[in-house]
Amino acid sequence: MKPTDFGLVLMVVFVWGMSFPVTKIGLEQMPPIFFAAMRFGLTAILLVPLVKPPPRRLMAPIFLFAVTMGLLHFSLFFIGMAGAGAATAAITLNLQVPFAALIATLFLNDPIGWRRAGGMVLALIGLTIAGGDLRLAGHIGPFLILVLAMFAWAVANAQVKVMEPINVLRLTAWMALMATPMLLLSSWVFEAGQWQALQEANWSGYMSIAYNAVAVYVFGHGSWYLLIRKYPLNTVVPFLLLIPVIGVGSSVLLLGERLTSSMLLGGILALAGVAIIVLRRPAIASGPTQKS
Repeated sequence: MKPTDFGLVLMVVFVWGMSFPVTKIGLEQMPPIFFAAMRFGLTAILLVPLVKPPPRRLMAPIFLFAVTMGLLHFSLFFIGMAGAGAATAAITLNLQVPFAALIATLFLNDPIGWRRAGGMVLALIGLTIAGGDLRLAGHIGPFLILVLAMFAWAVANAQVKVMEPINVLRLTAWMALMATPMLLLSSWVFEAGQWQALQEANWSGYMSIAYNAVAVYVFGHGSWYLLIRKYPLNTVVPFLLLIPVIGVGSSVLLLGERLTSSMLLGGILALAGVAIIVLRRPAIASGPTQKS
């Protein structure tokens, strides 16, 4: 990896790690699906005027990507974080890599191998241990929602990898444009008090939306998709191991969230399992990279 790309991926994982406590601040002031809609709406406002519409043949793949990443992943992720906490959400991020390896095995015709299978089992054991305290605290429901969100993210990464080459900003902009109405509709159906929350939110709530739109999505996801097109995933994915560490640490320090011994042990085991999977080259990485 080039030094500039190495620095870029470190910046991305730091921004994503810090997003956990920043997002939690926003979720304390707004309904989670509505928060996701505001985040993608601002992203679309910033980016769509800057890019050309994608070719018609790419509209369907981008729409499906918006469903998976925008509607499913982020609505589930924010709902889970609102209920279980930022540190817990950071720990469950470890599941994205085992899910990616599983998807590669099922759909990309790649044998999983005993080491990667062992890593998946170790990661699941770790998440089960971490989830024990959440069950006792009555947060097992949000925890399971976070697990589903991580599966959706793994599917979305696979969609990007096999998608026909498209400019990263164009993909980001039009995905956000397509996701926003879906999220607004979902919020209207499942949530209440959106307008009141928007009126009563303070500057930190609005800054949370801005951070998610500009730093996390425009910069973070745009850079990430650029990197996974430029390099095999087994080169880029290992940096994801830093995100839970940054996320948990910043959530404990900035929000004062409680980190129990079970959550710490489970997080370490999950991180070790993910490391084994990454070192065994997740198969989803074996396809050809694409130009941005």
